[in-house]
Amino acid sequence: MGATEQEGGQRTDVGRVIVGYRDGVTVLGLVGEHDASTANDLAQSISHSARRSSGIVVSFSEADFVDSSIIRALLLGDRTMVSRGQRLVVHVDGSMMCDRILELAGAHRHLLCCDSLDEAITYAAQHDRTIA
Repeated sequence: MGATEQEGGQRTDVGRVIVGYRDGVTVLGLVGEHDASTANDLAQSISHSARRSSGIVVSFSEADFVDSSIIRALLLGDRTMVSRGQRLVVHVDGSMMCDRILELAGAHRHLLCCDSLDEAITYAAQHDRTIA
């Protein structure tokens, strides 16, 4: 479980970005709640990873909440990756909440989303082509 903060007497999970690597792909795991307060951390992690790896997967498997600022960071990150002939792939892991937010924001039309982490890593590892 992620770190917690007291907010008006309520416990909330503070969002963290966990960085891992698999098959030459950077896997950024979102843990806890993510909103404007963590969007810059995610954007910096994506930017740093874009310079160092062959692809990026952002996993929502441990995310409790994401808002539009996180979706914006994902869209901008994918734009950077596409300009390099690569992709940022979102691993939704069957998360109905995250999947619904991506759908409501219209991000499904622009981001490659996968239920399987293995599939997401496979797509992210592919070079020099855009996956529709």
